Amino acid sequence: MTQLDLKIPKYAQEMLWLTAGEQFATNQFDQPLSIPETPILLRWGNRQGAVMARWAVSTDKLSWQGALQVRGTVEAVHLLTVKNLDLMVIEIVGNVPLTPLARFPGLTDLRDQPFERSPFRESDMPPGWYAFLLPLDSPLGDFAHHSLTHGGSIDAYGALADEKSGFHAFLGMPLVMESLTLFP
Repeated sequence: MTQLDLKIPKYAQEMLWLTAGEQFATNQFDQPLSIPETPILLRWGNRQGAVMARWAVSTDKLSWQGALQVRGTVEAVHLLTVKNLDLMVIEIVGNVPLTPLARFPGLTDLRDQPFERSPFRESDMPPGWYAFLLPLDSPLGDFAHHSLTHGGSIDAYGALADEKSGFHAFLGMPLVMESLTLFP
């Protein structure tokens, strides 16, 4: 039996589905779950929604705190003002890697072997849609726009917006962008 440990805003708890293979899907997380196969996917909105987290194997406890990394392409950039805040919404189509990819190598990584940037690979899953919010004056917006106009792929890092921000009232997947890596 597997317990799902979620430390996320209340609005997000009603948006998540746990799936494994074709036969298993649930949005009820208050009891331990008997998960028949792997990989295990935590999806947004519905049983076919964008993947928010992935686990290769089932364990007694699966945890997610609302942070994710998405590897994909920028499909659209929106500029808007909400409650006197100038914002940008970056639409990304891509996937959450099975194992998070390091932004930079650590000391141990460099002692073990020479560093080599992981190439952009096509995922083993259909791409999902993700929406990242950021302040309009953020330099990350310039780089996201560059990716949109020049067609490069990106790694976007972020987390669910907190409940108090109210971003979930106008954006169905309010992810706050924390960092961005561009690839040619």
